[in-house]
This record gives sequence, C-alpha cells and structure tokens, in this order.
Amino acid sequence: MSKDLTNSPTPTSRKPQPIRDKLFVIVAVFFLVMTALNLIIPRETMYGLLIGGLSSLKHNDAKDAAAPLERDLVSNGAIKNCKSNYEVGIDNHLGYTADYELPIGRTEAIALINDIASKHGFTLHHAIKADQTGLNGTADIYLDDIYLDHTSNPTHVSPGPLKLTFTVSKKDLTCAANYKVSHSDTNHTALYVDVKN
Repeated sequence: MSKDLTNSPTPTSRKPQPIRDKLFVIVAVFFLVMTALNLIIPRETMYGLLIGGLSSLKHNDAKDAAAPLERDLVSNGAIKNCKSNYEVGIDNHLGYTADYELPIGRTEAIALINDIASKHGFTLHHAIKADQTGLNGTADIYLDDIYLDHTSNPTHVSPGPLKLTFTVSKKDLTCAANYKVSHSDTNHTALYVDVKN
C-alpha cells in the first residue's frame, strides 16, 4: 500500500507569513519597477519625482511662455547651454530659466531681445533702481545688464502678468548643472532668460 505524501509536511516547509510575504513582494516589485524606470527616465528626474512628489508633475506655464521667445533666439543663432524649472513664492508657481550664448556683440544682443520681446507682445525696459524689489534686491551694479517686463501677459498661458527678465551679461555665465559656459566678449553675448508667473 502506498502512502499519500501530498499533505504531509516536509522538513523545509514553513508556516505561511501573509503580511511578511506581501511586503516582500511589494518591495521586490518596487525595486524591479525602479530599475526598469532608471533605464528610461534620467536618475535626477526620477529622484525629483520621488522627493518632490506631485509638485514636480505640475505644468510649467512659464516654460510655455518662454518657448516662442526661445525659438526666435535659436533662429538668430543663440545656443542654449543651460535650462531649469523652479518653484516661486509661497504658492509655488513654477518658473523657467535658460542661459544662451548669442553670436553677436552686446549692443546687437540688446536690440535683438527687444525686437523678439516686442514681436511676442512684451515691452522691455532697462532696469532702474525702482525695479530692484521685483528683482530680489539685485545690486545696483547689475541693473545695467537687465531688461524686463513684469506687467504684461501677451501669451495668456496663465492668469496674471508674466515676469520676463533678460540679463545681458558682461561676463561669462557657467551652468551649474553641466558646466557649459556662455561666453561674453566682443563677438559673443551671454544671455540669461528668466520667466515667472
């Protein structure tokens, strides 16, 4: 007569631990998904999504407003060396910045940004001492480099005015993220673009 072994315990069997087993599966799946995503999404973006949560997923109206200005800069030979999204103020509105190098001198660069801004409904003015508050207290010596319009909203991508600021730098600008340099000399102009809403 043969013995039925299907229900008999084996020396390696263990008592089921439902909570521990489920937790192990959840952790294993999490690491598997994170490993797969790491191949698709840059690590910095993934960390931003994990740390920043849903706030990183907000739509950036400032970047949308900057897009036509950037297209015109690039069509005039500008090279983008750096870009960044950031949050502004207590209500965490998103802003957008970019560094460019223009293949023209400073005087021509100032005329170009005024033309581009005007084409898109902005009216730039040369920064004066009264603008310092809106520029986070920028020192007097840098006001000569700044051209801005903080009252218009020709794009209507967001409610309220957009704050468009161009800094036509007399010095090279170095991007902290990738160490690319936007040069400023007699034949090149480093340009910093900042848009907030």
